[in-house]
Order: sequence, then structure tokens, then C-alpha cells
Amino acid sequence: MEPHRQGDGRGYHSYDNNDARSAGRNGANVFGCFKCEVVPAAPAKLRACAGCHSVKYCSEICQRENWSEHKLVCKSSATARDEVVSSLEQCAPGSAERNFKRDQVAVHKWVKDVPGLIEKLQFLALKHKSESPIVKVRAASVSVVSVDSVLKLMMLPRAQWDDHTRMVWMDADVAKQARYYFGGSNFRPDDTFVVDICIDVAPSGEPYAALCMRKYDAIMRDVHASTLSTLTAEQYAAEILRRRNDPAAVYVRLTGLQGAAHLNGQEAVLIVHDPNNSERFIVRLGGGREMSVRSQNYEMVQRPKLFTREF
Repeated sequence: MEPHRQGDGRGYHSYDNNDARSAGRNGANVFGCFKCEVVPAAPAKLRACAGCHSVKYCSEICQRENWSEHKLVCKSSATARDEVVSSLEQCAPGSAERNFKRDQVAVHKWVKDVPGLIEKLQFLALKHKSESPIVKVRAASVSVVSVDSVLKLMMLPRAQWDDHTRMVWMDADVAKQARYYFGGSNFRPDDTFVVDICIDVAPSGEPYAALCMRKYDAIMRDVHASTLSTLTAEQYAAEILRRRNDPAAVYVRLTGLQGAAHLNGQEAVLIVHDPNNSERFIVRLGGGREMSVRSQNYEMVQRPKLFTREF
């Protein structure tokens, strides 16, 4: 992940590609060598570019072959990393490198752990892949545990992020790094996408932001074209989570509740008839809470088709 800076002077972190193991489910985002993408078998290790420490290679051959591309951002990456470490050093002398690494790990773990976030990012990127988009996600901190609490989740097409007259969310250095990703030999629109991650306050107490290239999860190859055209990112993510939690579950949406009106609109799993009242049903809310409701207080959730095999 290449670091970038914005006009407000906030520090932006570089990204160790080896940490991608913790960034996606089942290792889906392990790039390995930045040139050939091979992950060397132990005990062999990838070695970082000595100039910026932002990308890693399996051999000097791959590094040399990638240099014509990487040299475009190597110096700016190194400068941004040094500025971040310097800023962290001022806040906590002697702990800068440790805090730097902790922020990286914490932020990418957060991206993985927030339910539905990865799914939304991938859906938006795939839906708009012809527009060479950057998918931007911003949150107040890594303490945000719900995708609904994310401050911003949006798709920026190239026509916007690569036009200096329309740069609202990022500056020229970011656009330069984005062009580097989209023009790179290891960028493939059907397999990879670009994300801009911004956290207002990272664990170190400082802001965190980085532009990164990620790989789609394998299931994205099977998403049907009509799924992309008819569903929103929210609908797609919700259905993926339903299937992951319990593929056979019957989902309902609560409605018309008066004594618990705050639950109206929430989804629940329909369990069984209430053993104490034949006119009511037991439903299970998120978190495992169960409650008894009348049949008129829920409606069936229409489950969308997602993958080619389902059409």
C-alpha cells in the first residue's frame, strides 16, 4: 500500500504487502511479490524496497523488472513514510516504529472485521470497474463496529479523482499513486481494485490514511451481471451476511411494533411458533436476543439471487 498525503498535512501510512494476510478473508488479499505475486515458501521471505519499504519482492529480478513502474512513486512513498514516523516520534519518543506498525495492523484488521464492509467495498468496485474507481471508506476510529456507523463510503470514478479541477477528496499526490496502481502490470480490473482507507484517530492517536490495491474475494468472479445492476451495495452485503450466518434461515423484517418501536425495520430470523401463544412467533434478533411477535408485526424478507448458478 502506497502512502499518500492530503492538503491538510495529515500523515499517511505506507503498507507492508506481507500484512495483506490479515486484510482479507482466507488470505484473499495476499499479493506476495509485488511484481509476480508469488508468496515464497518458508523459510524464504519477501524483501522490501530499500527506498520506501512500501512494496516487497521475491527476487532482485522482479524488483528490477518492476522498477520502471515503482520509481514513479518510490520517492514520494519514502517521504510520506518518514513524515508519518517523524510525527509519531514527536507524540511518543522511542515508540514511533512500533506505533506505526500497530496502526497498520489495527486498521486492516478493522476493515476485515466490520460486518459487511469488505462486501460493500468489493461490490462498488466491481459494479463500477469500467470507471477505474477508487472506493473510499472513512471512519472516526477503529472502534466503529458497524458498517452503518462508517462516516463515509463512496465510489470515486476516474473522471473525478484524476481531474485536478474536481479533486475534493484527495490531492495530486493521491491521484499520482492511483494512476500508478491502475497502470501497473499487476492491476487487473476483474481481480483487483483500489481502496482509500481513512481513519480520523488511529490507535496511536494520530490520523491514518492509505491508498491500497486489494484482490477480490473468489466469489466475486461468480456475481451475476443483473446482481450488479439491480442491487445496492447495502442489499448485496446484507444478503452475503445472511448466507454466512445461516444459509437456511428464514428472515423477516419487523414492522408495526408499538411497545418496541425502535426495533421496527430490523431483520430477524423466524424460529418457531410461540409455545405459549399459537398466534405468535418467536424471532431471533441480531446478537441472539429472542422475542415473541404477532404475524402482523413482521414481513418476509425477499432474498435476492446473487450468483450465476442461481439464475
